[in-house]
Amino acid sequence: MRNRTPRITVSLAFLALTACTPAADRTPDADTTTGAQVPVQNRDAGCGTAIAGPFSDGGGLKLAITATARTGDTLTASWSLTSPHPDHAITIPLTPTRPTAFLLRDGKVVGKKAVAEAKPEAGLQVHPVGKTPYTGTSVINDLCPGTTWPDITANPVRYTVTVIASDPAKRPTAKEVEATRPSLLPDPVLQAFQPLPAA
Repeated sequence: MRNRTPRITVSLAFLALTACTPAADRTPDADTTTGAQVPVQNRDAGCGTAIAGPFSDGGGLKLAITATARTGDTLTASWSLTSPHPDHAITIPLTPTRPTAFLLRDGKVVGKKAVAEAKPEAGLQVHPVGKTPYTGTSVINDLCPGTTWPDITANPVRYTVTVIASDPAKRPTAKEVEATRPSLLPDPVLQAFQPLPAA
């Protein structure tokens, strides 16, 4: 039997990205979406802004929100990254945009994770997403002015949870990283949506 060489998608870590003008509003009608690449992105979306592109169709990779749960003033989104190709593997952690959750109302950010102390970078590991989903959780515990947990509880249909993460298949090559300022490198992200369930 001929041996098959596993396909491995490499993710390269580099510096955080700088700010940009927010992308136009989009309707969250699919787990992933596409968009034209732009030279600068800002993944730390501010209150009242839309999540900036570019967005990736995943090329087989699928990011999905599998559940949402609220405990007190913290909303937790469980997510999974899968592939229909049995030999598909990726390197983790996903960088420069780790899986990050935002709470949206009318397509604009109204909640995110409070700024936390930076943790040491873990070494790169290979994960076989074609055989075992890559899963995790991301939290939302910081609401924007004008948004309250009682309002979210009373009107859940107005809110949508989104999770974004860098597409490991679209990482720039080492030569591109060396030749370009990291802040100008494109960072296509996978994106998943899930409306909040009715109370």
